[in-house]
Amino acid sequence: MGHCLSVLQDPAAPSLVYLGTETGLFVSANGGKNWQRWSGLPVMPVQDLAIQEREGDLVLGTFGRSAWILDDLRPLREAATAKGRVLTAFDAPDAYHWIYAESDGIRFQGHAMFQGENRDGGARLSYMLQRDTADKELKKVKWLRVDIYDPNGTRIRRIETKIPTENGLQRWNWNLRSAGTERPSMSRSKRENASDPGYGPEVTPGRYLLVYELGSHRDSAYVTVHDDPRATRSDADWAAQHAFSAEVNAHMAQLDSAVSRLREAKVRLELLEKFVAANDDTARTKELRADLKAQLKSIEDRRMALFGKEDVKGYFEQPETWEWKYGQFANHYWGLRGAPTANVLNAWKSGRAATDRELEALAKWQAEVWVPFTQKYANLPGAW
Repeated sequence: MGHCLSVLQDPAAPSLVYLGTETGLFVSANGGKNWQRWSGLPVMPVQDLAIQEREGDLVLGTFGRSAWILDDLRPLREAATAKGRVLTAFDAPDAYHWIYAESDGIRFQGHAMFQGENRDGGARLSYMLQRDTADKELKKVKWLRVDIYDPNGTRIRRIETKIPTENGLQRWNWNLRSAGTERPSMSRSKRENASDPGYGPEVTPGRYLLVYELGSHRDSAYVTVHDDPRATRSDADWAAQHAFSAEVNAHMAQLDSAVSRLREAKVRLELLEKFVAANDDTARTKELRADLKAQLKSIEDRRMALFGKEDVKGYFEQPETWEWKYGQFANHYWGLRGAPTANVLNAWKSGRAATDRELEALAKWQAEVWVPFTQKYANLPGAW
């Protein structure tokens, strides 16, 4: 495995020992009796170790790969108290919204100079898994659930992820956003778990409760969220931002519902088309075949207006679809910090008008095309 190059005993948890070797970092939670390789690091000599006491971070000085920082050692320090527990959640370090600013000069600085990799934005969250492989209940559980509650006790988001294959300390990031709205699509597959759609509005500063659930095992932790200290938003700014997000999401939800009906109609028609194609009595099904073709054409017309042509090869003049027009607004919307500006409101005026036109067109298709068709063939067994 290579030589041992450095060793460090944790000053806050003496039974916790870090060992730098020729091939990476090893950690012992029992004073060196047993060791576990720290995953997620490349194979590299760890020449020196130091703890940044204020932040509780472990700094690795390597040979050939510069310095690495393992954020937040508190979960490791607390792990000794988690013995015998299947699921243990740990309070997170304070999380900050931050605003990305582009520096002057070169447009893409990475093309001209070295840049280190920053940690992911949002809250750095940790939990410990210690599952017994013989536990029959946990063998049936596929998802780890985390419910996030705001300072008023309202659940603002549910996140479900597949259970990690290995026991031990697990890390993940919450992007500091509440539940969002599904984006309209003609090809959405059924959601495998009960997660809320992501990318809702940013959460306001405050203390948030995270409730972890794995089968019958539960634990909870807290994270405190702060605004970017360089550009703090007032309560009025937050209220305006959330009100605007609610308006946008309400419109998106309406369109998603209408597009879902269009998508479901297409699936049913395609199944019916296959059934009819297998029928040898072409004379009897002639009118139905023609009506099916017309229905599928009407759905394709609406899909084209919404999303444009797919799998384009060669030159094609893409029309100004709803997706394109809404995308112009979305570029402004996702950069919104505080009350919407005049530019954002102007972009929303265009995006909302495009959404309203599609809602009207879909309602007309539903009333004048789809409903008469289903009524005409209401007696087809199993069709609707």
